[in-house]
Amino acid sequence: MTRDGLTVNLDCFEDHSYGIIAITNRNDNSIKRNDVLGDSAASANTFNDLKWFTSTERLEEPYSASSSNGGRAIAKLKGKVQFKAQRTDGQWSTITVAAVYNPDSPVNLISDGSLRKDGLVFDGFSDCYRIKSTKQELFKATWKSNVRVLVVEPPPDLNDDEVDSY
Repeated sequence: MTRDGLTVNLDCFEDHSYGIIAITNRNDNSIKRNDVLGDSAASANTFNDLKWFTSTERLEEPYSASSSNGGRAIAKLKGKVQFKAQRTDGQWSTITVAAVYNPDSPVNLISDGSLRKDGLVFDGFSDCYRIKSTKQELFKATWKSNVRVLVVEPPPDLNDDEVDSY
């Protein structure tokens, strides 16, 4: 652990759904294109702007996912995404996840199951996610409309368009 924060890499694409977290940009209540929402039904972490990615590569086969409204998303790239998430002590953890790139996604999605498979569990007593094996806090959750919300620091220069479909 450094003075500026904790760095953890999460590399899972699978979903083992349980619960919902919403990850939104700090100091903003409206959902925008660059917000990151936790999705209990997501089969993969999905990001809509290459600025989130630290590396990318072509998928051997396109990744296809269906949405609850019947829409279909096709991704041809995958890679590593990085963002900072706030902890209860006010410090920031650097989070790195494996994700697919879909520029048509109205928001960015994190698979709750991927977090759980990678050893993160939600601690309802302190409203934060912890590394299960060490009980160390990784990031805090707040609540909006009965949904867990994580404060993130997005990459600079992302478009802040609001999303009407959410």
